[in-house]
Amino acid sequence: MAYTDIIQITAPDSVSSGGTVNVEVLIRNNHTDSVHVYCVGVLGTSQRFIDYQDAWLMSNEAKVFSGSFGMPGENVKINIYTYYEGNDGELYPDTSASKIVSVVGGEEQVEKWWITVAEGNTLSELEASATDSHIHGPFRVVVTANYAPDWVMQSAAWLYNDLRPALNAIGVGLVGVRAEGNKIYIDMHGSPFAIIPIILAIKPVLITLAAILAGVGIVMALSDWKVQQEITKQLAVKLEIAKTTQEVTEAAIAVGFPPEVVATISKAMADLGSTPESGTGKIDWEAYLRWALIGGGVIVGTYFLLPMLVNLKKSK
Repeated sequence: MAYTDIIQITAPDSVSSGGTVNVEVLIRNNHTDSVHVYCVGVLGTSQRFIDYQDAWLMSNEAKVFSGSFGMPGENVKINIYTYYEGNDGELYPDTSASKIVSVVGGEEQVEKWWITVAEGNTLSELEASATDSHIHGPFRVVVTANYAPDWVMQSAAWLYNDLRPALNAIGVGLVGVRAEGNKIYIDMHGSPFAIIPIILAIKPVLITLAAILAGVGIVMALSDWKVQQEITKQLAVKLEIAKTTQEVTEAAIAVGFPPEVVATISKAMADLGSTPESGTGKIDWEAYLRWALIGGGVIVGTYFLLPMLVNLKKSK
């Protein structure tokens, strides 16, 4: 009998070539005692995108392991393997599972569904709204900035993506950032307790960006903040026709969300009046790179030149 059980592999059925494939694996300890479990995710037969992530799991405890990879120009097979650590300290293979992800051609987009679980006109309001809330797996932070031109928004996305390795090194779990109009979408993975740490990680970057822009006479007013949980289309349809909190709860349980996330979704529907939103989550790379080169150069240049100009003015 296997020590572990791969309960679910969560990944899109199809993704455009070059898109990001986010994968989550829910693993449970079937043993009567705690077990040191390792999870490995392999794309095909060679590319490892979940690299021996480990956790101690109590009996019947389940945990999500996650990773991502860039979609190649052909269909791929995701292979998931679990290992357990024996009394001798060695790792032993335990169980495995797989999932096929198909490639879609051209400019076709992959539809995703979201529900807002926390919101506010300021960071303080967002933090208050997020109190006792829990998110699970893919989610995003949506920031609305008024009065900022397109190149500023695209450059903000460029700065975030450039900072991804540093932010992920402290456990942020940043997947990617894109700008559409006056909104910035920050796609992330994280634990069920990730909302407040994410807010704290985002805050200094946006404040710094706003300060730099103010130095060249551009005002970026951040007027709206949202944290949105990714949900399935199946759940989105059920939530749209749900009439009671009980129906919302039953629908969220049916698709496999943990109890604390079910409570968060029910709270969002009741307290915030949230409704499911459809979105593709695709980055327009041509526009992104064009604006990043222009706007990023302006912002970074200003970042270095502004202190020099101030000091020069003082010296006079």
